[in-house]
Amino acid sequence: MIFGLTIAEWGTIVVIASTIIGFLNNVLKTNVKIPLDEVRKELKDIREQESTKHEKIDEDVRGLDSRVSNVEGRVQALEGQKGVH
Repeated sequence: MIFGLTIAEWGTIVVIASTIIGFLNNVLKTNVKIPLDEVRKELKDIREQESTKHEKIDEDVRGLDSRVSNVEGRVQALEGQKGVH
């Protein structure tokens, strides 16, 4: 006897505790881990979409900057021609 309980009683306590811990682990996995993994996946997808949007916007801005520079160059050339005449 250990602490007033027989080995069979201790075995029963261990089995019951193991069952309860296994059940709680399953509940946590179902209600916390799986939803968190899904949220992580959604956040990753959103970040990738946002990154793609930002890359597209950056490309558009660079294209517009180039066009503006070309127009500015033409304006300066025209102003230079007007000054010559």
